[in-house]
Amino acid sequence: MTDSSTPRNSDIVTLVVGGITYRLARSKLTAYPRTKLAAILDDATERPDKNGAYVFPQRNGQAFEFIFHFYEDDGAFPDVTMAVLQDTMGYAWEEVWSECQFFRIPLQRTTFWKGSYSIIYRSADNLAKNLGLLVHRSIENCCNYATVTLWSGGMVQAFCGDDRSSCEETKEVDFVDHGPDGAAGLEAMYRFLAEPKCKQIRKRILDNVLAIKPSANFGLTIGKPQKHYERGSFIKIECYDILDYNLL
Repeated sequence: MTDSSTPRNSDIVTLVVGGITYRLARSKLTAYPRTKLAAILDDATERPDKNGAYVFPQRNGQAFEFIFHFYEDDGAFPDVTMAVLQDTMGYAWEEVWSECQFFRIPLQRTTFWKGSYSIIYRSADNLAKNLGLLVHRSIENCCNYATVTLWSGGMVQAFCGDDRSSCEETKEVDFVDHGPDGAAGLEAMYRFLAEPKCKQIRKRILDNVLAIKPSANFGLTIGKPQKHYERGSFIKIECYDILDYNLL
């Protein structure tokens, strides 16, 4: 955001919304062709003012900050859940909604509650990261198979070996999140992985790990809940065909 203006053919586009000046890369704006600003830049009849700025005097410049971050962060909406609920944002959520409608920003109802799920996503990403570390340790130990047992109380056990029948427990990877979420995050992960409706959490973990799969045949499965007669319920997460024999 700045008070400078720019010429029409510049890589930087100047917007003055409700008296507040914003600057964005042209490529950031045109990346979303269905939005109003991209359409304006694509329309030869639309001209900036004499200072090279596109001016929207009747719009809410403060609420436009939300839209500014949408473009600047490549389509990711800012997390404003707590700011709205605690009334510390400086403008109303209804004003954000109004600006998004005017500028044709693809805001959805679920966007507002994004922040409420941030801890859940953090726990899922932490579990995926540690699964990746377990795969790394398995390769170092020439193990082709690894498995994690996630208990309903949040405890995690990790095993690795040549196959399912030859696994031994390993303590080389600490699955406990030592941040503010702690073991509660793993306990929550069990609940979400055990619930068939929570497909996005499973997909998030699978996608994160499979994106860096160590071999062409590598596989990852997240099992269904099982019951132990003494220790409660658990879920097994299995990694198989870990080793890439072309590199050995």
